[in-house]
Amino acid sequence: YDQNNPSGTEILTNAAANGCDSILQVQLSFLPAVNGPLIAELLFPGDSIVVNGTVYNQANPSGTEIFAGAAANGCDSIVTISLTFEDIYIGATGISPACFRGEDGLIVIDTLIGGKPPYSVALGSNDFEPIAGFPVALGGLSSGDYDLWIEDADGFTYVLEVTISDPPALVLELGPDRTLPLGESVEFEPLLNFVPAALQWAPSAFLSCDTCLNPLASSLEDITYTLTAIDPLGCLTSDQISLRVYRQRALYAPNAFSPDFDGVNDLFTIFAGAEVAEIRNLQIFNRWGDQVFQAPLIPLNDESWGWDGTFRGQRLDADVFVYYAEVEYIDGQRELIKGDVLLIR
Repeated sequence: YDQNNPSGTEILTNAAANGCDSILQVQLSFLPAVNGPLIAELLFPGDSIVVNGTVYNQANPSGTEIFAGAAANGCDSIVTISLTFEDIYIGATGISPACFRGEDGLIVIDTLIGGKPPYSVALGSNDFEPIAGFPVALGGLSSGDYDLWIEDADGFTYVLEVTISDPPALVLELGPDRTLPLGESVEFEPLLNFVPAALQWAPSAFLSCDTCLNPLASSLEDITYTLTAIDPLGCLTSDQISLRVYRQRALYAPNAFSPDFDGVNDLFTIFAGAEVAEIRNLQIFNRWGDQVFQAPLIPLNDESWGWDGTFRGQRLDADVFVYYAEVEYIDGQRELIKGDVLLIR
């Protein structure tokens, strides 16, 4: 008996309690049909769902599950499962900043395959922005790993990790700080891992050239120099080096001389190194304090300007004399030195 044959009479032989036949009247009524639910999901490859204890995935994407008595009218509920798996290909490239630790890197999206357009894009936790066309450039980025999110028209989101690498760091090394005697020069020898397009030393004081790679420094005082180098892409790097200038007493005064004019040690004078600008004054006194010689502004290291052992045109006898010399250094500092010298006859 069913909807097409809902009623009838059936005779069951000897089925009654008294042994007689039993007559059974059949009358069926049917409730309105209840449409069972349909599970139609759009999933990513590798995803799965569980319905009534059954796992549905790419290998088992569809089926029917019966839930006894689960319908609203008390009948069984029949659930139909139909899964669709959809993936998306994101073609994206990380472009390094122009300079090391720069913030002008890019992520360029040139291809999206799959999903349902139109698409939107977001970087990290930023808001989604609509994609109007390709390629898409996301700029102002430093080096690092970024989560690139794509959302399609169905609201499905896809993520791709994109890496932006730093370009090699520019290396510029001036080496350790230097110590320089007053009056001498030092040549700087920077080490670089690139060919500079431009160079600038600062300050430029006491340098032979402030835009050269290897200038000479002849500083008269302690100083710190900074070299800034620019590569062909406009990237900058710099380093510093300090010079400590010290005044050494590079003065020599003979402790004896013999003015016999044999061409050897005939005159007494002061000899000096490059850090001395001039001998401003040289005075010589005898043991009684009488000045026997005085000469201002003696040319450096020129013995012909020295004392010949005479006083007022007369040769002096062998004796010990005291000298005073006022020395001016090239940095403008002055110093008074003294000593004694033996006149030999």
